[in-house]
Amino acid sequence: MLLSLLFACTTIGPKDGDSGDDTAPSDDADGDGYLASVDDCDDADAEVHPGAEEYCDGIDNDCNDQLDDSVVDPITLYRDVDDDEYGDDAHTVPGCTVIEGYTTQGGDCDDQNPVINPGIDESECALSDFDCDGLFNGVDGDGDGVASCEDCNDADATVSPSEREVCNGVDDDCDSEIDEGLGTETTFVDADNDGYGDSSTAATGCAGEGYSSEGGDCNDADGTVSPAAVEQCDGLDNDCDFVIDDGVVGTGETCPAEDCAAVILDNPTAPSGEFYLNMGFTYCEMSTSGGGWTRVANDHAIDAATTSGTQLNDGFLRWSELWIAYGAGNLSAGCAYPDDTGSCVALATQIGGEGLGLMSPSIDVCGQAYTDYSSAYTVSGFDIFMSRAEASDPFELATAEALAGCNTSDNTGSVTVDVYIRR
Repeated sequence: MLLSLLFACTTIGPKDGDSGDDTAPSDDADGDGYLASVDDCDDADAEVHPGAEEYCDGIDNDCNDQLDDSVVDPITLYRDVDDDEYGDDAHTVPGCTVIEGYTTQGGDCDDQNPVINPGIDESECALSDFDCDGLFNGVDGDGDGVASCEDCNDADATVSPSEREVCNGVDDDCDSEIDEGLGTETTFVDADNDGYGDSSTAATGCAGEGYSSEGGDCNDADGTVSPAAVEQCDGLDNDCDFVIDDGVVGTGETCPAEDCAAVILDNPTAPSGEFYLNMGFTYCEMSTSGGGWTRVANDHAIDAATTSGTQLNDGFLRWSELWIAYGAGNLSAGCAYPDDTGSCVALATQIGGEGLGLMSPSIDVCGQAYTDYSSAYTVSGFDIFMSRAEASDPFELATAEALAGCNTSDNTGSVTVDVYIRR
């Protein structure tokens, strides 16, 4: 009992050097329970002390010597690959300040394309969701990447404002001009695409598809007809020289010739051979004396004692020259007349009512020798040529005596000849 009383009455006095004054300066000026001398890094701010919540305020709130670490109020940073100030919602990090490659705005639906983000003012013609609202209104009928409201021909993928103008008679770049800046040459519509246009369609511009820089096509609906075409035997002016079937006359039934003279007149280089004439296929000799000879008899036989010949040129071709081309055999006339010269070649012609050819018609053949009427023709070997006024008469060939009605009993032999006429 005595001890308890003694303890209860005992008081603790100040330590040595302690005045016992309760108004002495404190080591916790902000009253946050943390001493400045120990670990309070800012004893003037009760919100700053060890264990305090860290905020995005540029202060070391929890006194761990790091600013804004593990903050309780971070901002969300969005990765911004295309640097358009809008980031990808799927790639974020927390932070207090914007760092390189990030932004504070999300919602970018294509972070690889800087013209696609929520800040874009999307056109009514847009073919993609440029403003990332999940909607767009444009229509592209031809699939060229340009909306119909901006495409001057949304049915043609080669036509749009982004195309380059080419020479084709079309407004390729939708600037309301056709083939601008592509040439000032004279062009022609080439409807049949044969490289030549209709001269009546001449215009100044460039020769694109459907046009040609060459005119002169006389039938622009037929690709086989143009100045470059080869003339055909078809009744058409294939080469547009305003002459039908020129150079091919007589080469077919569609373009028959009047005679062989017409063939060589049309084509001076035509070779000898069969040609189609009005009277049918006929041989034309093109190499002798200028050519153009029409054969009216082939291997025609003439007998010395025959009193009349076979009528030739029954097609009534016009002619002024006769060529009797010797083939084979020997024909002799007795020539038993005044000034008898012995055996002689005595071929003659009877042309309608003109009398005998190959001699002077006024001479009495039956009373004259061969030499008296030889001046009316020339003989080259056994070939005989004669000329007369142009006519279309048929004629006969025989010995002079036979055609004149003379005695042929002294004549011997026979010959075969080819007979040609020419006008």
